[in-house]
Amino acid sequence: MNRYIRSRLFAPLLILALLMLWEAVGRLAHLPPYIVPVPSQIGRALWEDRVSLWENSLTTLGEMGIGLAFSLIVGWSTAVAMVQWRGLAGALYPLSVVSQMIPTLAIAPVLVLWFGYGIWPKAIVTVLLTFFPLVVTTYDGLRSTDPELIDLYRSFGASNARIFWSVRWPYALPHFFSGLKMAVTWAVVGAAVAEWVGAQAGLGYYIQQRSHQFATAGVFAAVVVLALWGLLFFGFITWIERRAVWWAYARPVEWEPEQPQA
Repeated sequence: MNRYIRSRLFAPLLILALLMLWEAVGRLAHLPPYIVPVPSQIGRALWEDRVSLWENSLTTLGEMGIGLAFSLIVGWSTAVAMVQWRGLAGALYPLSVVSQMIPTLAIAPVLVLWFGYGIWPKAIVTVLLTFFPLVVTTYDGLRSTDPELIDLYRSFGASNARIFWSVRWPYALPHFFSGLKMAVTWAVVGAAVAEWVGAQAGLGYYIQQRSHQFATAGVFAAVVVLALWGLLFFGFITWIERRAVWWAYARPVEWEPEQPQA
């Protein structure tokens, strides 16, 4: 078994071993399922509530999609504007930092009061959680461009737009995807947490209902679904990144001296 296969098998085998240990300890200690359910009980809840979990997932994903799309468009535009106008960066950068200091559970009831129990309060909470990583990573990536390369393009008469798309944006792509991978995971969490405050559907609402019923296995089942959605979107963004930023993943070609011919 080569090193690549061993590295791929290590994570799932470790997870399987931890689940088996959890199952054994729970069974031997006779832990009540309403306190600590074992993995087999969580799996049963996943199967029995699969329809409800799927329907509530669609609601959460809709809220997440709206909030993430808004953060992506506005965050990218803000980062570009901050690079083009330094004075604007001095004003907007601190505001983006402040947006991360707003407690989600503190602002969510106010948003429900303003916008009702629909999709918009959850989408706004998602924006508050995802806007900062997208702005900061994109801004830092655009600023990391080699100034000598920019001067070279300008010496050939390149316009600002040409310099941006040919130089700045390729430099910023790895940073942008790093922020996007953070944002997409926070978007799933933010939408679910916002549903705890006021919602009529969604995985956060499902967790709240099951916790009131002491159906702890159902709570864990919803958490597993949230984690799976987060992994799925993270993997999808990584897949896009490997194709958009292919040069960052390309293996360097090792130079070998040419053998003298006899």
